[in-house]
Amino acid sequence: DGLVAVTRSDADGDGDFDLVSTQTVTLQNDGGRTETTELRTDTGILRAKTTIASSDDGRNITRLTDVNGDGVTDAVWSKAVGNDGWTTEQSGRFSATGALQSASQTVVSDDGLFATESWDRDGDGMQERRSFRETVLNANGSVTTTTTGKGANDAVYARSVVTVSDDGLVSVRTDD
Repeated sequence: DGLVAVTRSDADGDGDFDLVSTQTVTLQNDGGRTETTELRTDTGILRAKTTIASSDDGRNITRLTDVNGDGVTDAVWSKAVGNDGWTTEQSGRFSATGALQSASQTVVSDDGLFATESWDRDGDGMQERRSFRETVLNANGSVTTTTTGKGANDAVYARSVVTVSDDGLVSVRTDD
């Protein structure tokens, strides 16, 4: 049925299979699917595991990754497209105990003209840095993109404005 694929590999070139990769696809009752990929040694010890779950329409995707095979999720990534077309991507990294080490989030408007990014660099739940990008399509055909960076205290630490001519040959950038 093509829902399970097994690949064996000889990682050290001695003629024996050392690693076994198994990819399993599970079709959900609601139309979604879950794809799990495991990498194991020839003796069955887990080396790494990735699980990707997606909704039936592909608008919601979540990926869980165990990079070292200890059974603990080391990284999470998700993407969701709202009914309004806005896209939200989130990611997080975790310690061996499962404690959050860092996280980020990106939100993009349906037309791509507005985006925000935020970063929690130490896993304390506070967004130490945020970035706001707004793009304006000017009447003369040029495009102006303003990017503003803010710290945890909402103070602006960087700002740039880039205007590109309608033919793309001239670009003017100002930084603050």
